[in-house]
Amino acid sequence: MGPYTSEATNVRTGNILIIAAVSLLSGCAASWIASPSPATENLVHDLKLEGFECYAGLSAVTCRQAEPYVERSGKSCTADAGCVKQPCYDVRIVYEIRQGPNKMPSIAQTTERSITKEIKKSPVNSGERLKLLEEYCLLP
Repeated sequence: MGPYTSEATNVRTGNILIIAAVSLLSGCAASWIASPSPATENLVHDLKLEGFECYAGLSAVTCRQAEPYVERSGKSCTADAGCVKQPCYDVRIVYEIRQGPNKMPSIAQTTERSITKEIKKSPVNSGERLKLLEEYCLLP
């Protein structure tokens, strides 16, 4: 450390260099998001047509199923208490799309699962299915 610098100045300079490096790296990684290949663009478009909501992050496009599939649990039945409703689960598919140097999209699929808080009538949840969900699902 020289006579005109302090430890605080060195820390600030180090932080600025780290932020600059991260900004440069993320800018390079995300450049494909601004102008994706036709294959990647068509994939995202098709997912939107299938009811997914898509948004761009720093290095990937994430598409999440807008309407969850409600997975019902069976009733728990005992001689003492009879049959008792059990929690149901909202299940959503999530795709993370990245584009490699060959301009082809790569896809990672995950599933989000959370306790159902309400059952809404929809094209998926209607008629007989809606009746079953209302009969079997314990809502908070």
